[in-house]
Amino acid sequence: MLGWVAWVEESLTPEGVSYRWGIVPGSLHYAARRATNRRETENRAAPVGMTVSGVVRFGMTNSGAGRREMKLTLVLADAGVKAAASRRTPHWLWYGIRGMGVWQAWVLSLVAVVALGCKSGGVPAAPAAGQPFMSAVAGNPPAVVEDAPAPEKMDGFDGKRAYEQVVKQVSFGPRPAGSAALGQLQNYLETELKSYGCAVETDSFSADTPAGRLAMKNFLVKIPGEKPGIILLGTHYDTKRLENFVGADDGGSSTGVMLEIARLLCGQKQAGKYAVWIAFFDGEEAVNKEWVDPDNRYGSREMAAKLANSGDLPKVKAFILADLVGGKNPHFLRDGESTKWLKDFVWGVAGKLGYGNIFESAPTNFGGDDHYSFTARHVPSADIMDLDTRDVPYWHTPEDAMDKISARTLAIVGHTILESVKELQQK
Repeated sequence: MLGWVAWVEESLTPEGVSYRWGIVPGSLHYAARRATNRRETENRAAPVGMTVSGVVRFGMTNSGAGRREMKLTLVLADAGVKAAASRRTPHWLWYGIRGMGVWQAWVLSLVAVVALGCKSGGVPAAPAAGQPFMSAVAGNPPAVVEDAPAPEKMDGFDGKRAYEQVVKQVSFGPRPAGSAALGQLQNYLETELKSYGCAVETDSFSADTPAGRLAMKNFLVKIPGEKPGIILLGTHYDTKRLENFVGADDGGSSTGVMLEIARLLCGQKQAGKYAVWIAFFDGEEAVNKEWVDPDNRYGSREMAAKLANSGDLPKVKAFILADLVGGKNPHFLRDGESTKWLKDFVWGVAGKLGYGNIFESAPTNFGGDDHYSFTARHVPSADIMDLDTRDVPYWHTPEDAMDKISARTLAIVGHTILESVKELQQK
């Protein structure tokens, strides 16, 4: 017996997300082969030591379970091998192998390498260091990330780092509010932000939705200042409750931008400046298919109400929201719900930086986003979002994946926000 097999099955239904899990002992026999379908190519993993990936057929011999073709990634770690697998159906299964000794891990890894290499004439290359395990529906990120402007030309903003943050989010798979995958992302966000030295406040709450009462969590990074007043930045990090929807652009891109901004600002002293707060909202997406109040903006409504109760809301001098900011051919139009002076200010900053062809003067109306929770309470707000269907035909479809994301666009948006914050500090 090699060890124990822990399995989890996630089901996404109109009523919500349900789970089944269990642990079974048993010997696993793997016979691997290469995938022939491009959509079923190897998964990505964050390697510790040696990593092998591919499509395998497996069965548990002691239980008599039938063989199934699954996607598997083996990662050799100090404690042994960890495995993750999935199949492209309405249900996704993840298997983890525990309790192995290191020598057994080496044997299993070697068997997998040999098996995977039989038809290819060699050992498959391991994913590049730092690439996370990609869920079955996430799709692999492009092998080569397009060049982003050098950070020293962008107020320190690193578009490639922001891109990798989107990769990390997408690796968890679909992340609707209340799901286990979003819980994994929440753990990651808190850990990552604290690693930058950020002071992070969490607000765990529950909301009544068409799918029932769902647990949600907001994060608020607080970078203290010396002047009375707050510059607030924000993003939502949940994804729409749709099958196979991983929201690389819708939810992932803006969160990647805000993580990179937090990395830069949390290490700076705000002497003689306003405080800068960065909000990560849960539950922006409607649970139902259509966006109809109040089935949306659960997290931002919760935070706006709490800030109002604490007396902090009137201190917010400006709120800059980002959403859908990673596309390869962006056009950011001026949203009608955004506050005119702040909208003109941010777009003016973008123009001075040379991004006038991206931050356009034409008006638009998004029909709803997290800034509505703040404009309703008279907080000056501006929303940077590309919702032009000519630019984002993949919006709210499974096609919103990593191949749609541009590190250059992330850098342009991040640079514009950083410079806007810098100039707002002078007001």
